[in-house]
Amino acid sequence: MSYRLILMGVIALGALRGVTVARAPEPGRARTNLVFVASPEKKTFTSGEDVVFAFRLENHGDKDVLVSRTFLLDRHVLMRIVGPDGGEVPWCGRIDGSELSSKDFAVLRPGASISAKKRVSCGPNKAFGYKLEKPGAYVATATYHLTEPIDVLEQMAGNALVAKPRLVAPKVRFWIK
Repeated sequence: MSYRLILMGVIALGALRGVTVARAPEPGRARTNLVFVASPEKKTFTSGEDVVFAFRLENHGDKDVLVSRTFLLDRHVLMRIVGPDGGEVPWCGRIDGSELSSKDFAVLRPGASISAKKRVSCGPNKAFGYKLEKPGAYVATATYHLTEPIDVLEQMAGNALVAKPRLVAPKVRFWIK
């Protein structure tokens, strides 16, 4: 009888070894159900023309989420653009290091979206952007993330969640003639 009890104990412990316990997310850091989309305003641009992208965040979850309403390039939106020669297109100009305020953020309600159009190319009289000078096909991947300290974001969020993880939009193609 004791052999049977020991055997059952060993089997039970072996079964429990594979069990993992999920931790509850920390307040304000629960997983969000945001979708990030980045797409060129059109598929073909002429050489020297501003290349403009539309950026959109959609809240497919059931909780309010704090997001950036500005979609600042090289701060909240990072882009990796591969040019016609297969190399990564470089950034040109300055990086916007200005201080942000609470008006630069928004609480995105469930089912809601927020979007903005941004010029992503640089050129004469342009402060910043990507060097999109060569004719041909380009492939762009955009990543959205908040760079501000979590405690600052949580203070602005109130009862809303904070969208802290990186969200990667599907790759898109565009051409320059």
